Amino acid sequence: FWVMTALKDGTLLAQMSRGGSYHLERSTDGGATWADVAALGNYRAMSPASFAELGNTVFFLEYQTFTSANTPLRLWASTNGGATWSVRATFQDHRHGTALYADATRSVLWATFGSSSTQAAVARSTDGGRTWTKVMGGYAANAVTGAVLSGGELLLGQSTLYEPEHPKLLRVYASGRVDALMTLPGPAYSLEALSGGGFVLGTARADVGDVQPASDVYARLFTSTDGVAWLEARRYERAGSTSMARAEVWGVLPNGDLVVRAENLKGFGTGGKGFQVLRVKR
Repeated sequence: FWVMTALKDGTLLAQMSRGGSYHLERSTDGGATWADVAALGNYRAMSPASFAELGNTVFFLEYQTFTSANTPLRLWASTNGGATWSVRATFQDHRHGTALYADATRSVLWATFGSSSTQAAVARSTDGGRTWTKVMGGYAANAVTGAVLSGGELLLGQSTLYEPEHPKLLRVYASGRVDALMTLPGPAYSLEALSGGGFVLGTARADVGDVQPASDVYARLFTSTDGVAWLEARRYERAGSTSMARAEVWGVLPNGDLVVRAENLKGFGTGGKGFQVLRVKR
């Protein structure tokens, strides 16, 4: 498997591929043993952000690559820590379900969907994922990573690849208001809150599109104390030009260290893939 998340109680959930289909699997012993808990068929997870916890419910939003057309995407829910799952809602007007974001303070769930200008959207639910309100649409709504701010807004990194919608870091309000906070050097693929406050943001070097000059061959990590002012903290050179180069923060360890997933980056393993543990200096 390539996608895994840890729940607050330490339970591990992973999307695994077996026999030509995808499954959700669960481990309660640190990954020593796994139980198959949901069959997804041709659908799968995009990243750890495909999972979210809100109250006593765990959610999972489907992603797929078998069609470029609109296709039903299910929002799965579990009220027993991922042991059993049921479909909470089905979205009909999208291609990719890209991420979920939970606002525990307000009991709100955000979801993002990507692809064409008619398929991409940012949506918001106030009833545990049963019904949804579209907050933002169009090609600009393409985003695969974000974080909920203290005021309830969504800090969202665009993953757009084509001008004139150059990727930016956005602040999205429930009212539909959108503020641009920073122009990014490439599409954003990870955004995590840091232990002790602040954020870390990862941008990619895409192999398609026109938002990046040929001379820029780097994936980057940025840090911020407030989500508004950002500093470039680290850059990684891509290993090859035929696939996307990414340095994504896929989790924060209990001691605050960051787990970074590398893809198509020099200095890592076969295919430029691997993991790195980083410590943020304050």
